[in-house]
Amino acid sequence: MKNVLVILSIFIGHIAFADQCQWTSGADSASALQLINLHKEVMYFCQNCGDNKPSYISEIDSATNTQAEMSGKKFPFRTIKLSKGGSTDEVDLAYLYVRTGSDIFANVAHLVGCPSSGAITFIQTTNTNKKIQHFYDATGERHDTATTTAAVEAIFGGKRKPASKK
Repeated sequence: MKNVLVILSIFIGHIAFADQCQWTSGADSASALQLINLHKEVMYFCQNCGDNKPSYISEIDSATNTQAEMSGKKFPFRTIKLSKGGSTDEVDLAYLYVRTGSDIFANVAHLVGCPSSGAITFIQTTNTNKKIQHFYDATGERHDTATTTAAVEAIFGGKRKPASKK
């Protein structure tokens, strides 16, 4: 019986990572929709799912912010659906990245403040030695590199703008 409980807890833990930011608050979904519609180029990368590298870059036709629904039952959450070539898919913001620079993609969940774990914040698409120079965490503290786990973890709960220092 103990073995069954251990296996069950591992399985449930894996499922918990799968849909971290698929259903979000209205504010998070509205912010995500603005980002996606502004940039249109997206890529998917789910490290928690076992992906070894990001998907190819895709330009979407449209994005919509809809009420979350399952088996005909509506829930008090919002979800983002992306459309391309007549196909529409609901996406998990934790594994969706939008182009924010010529060769930089940023994690949508991190940009809108949806708490997620296991997803990196930035992906650089070229093999240059350029690094993201710095970022600000939720406390307004500047981090000169986003390459260490500690520095990246600091931004997970943060806002897009630094806090003002007094």
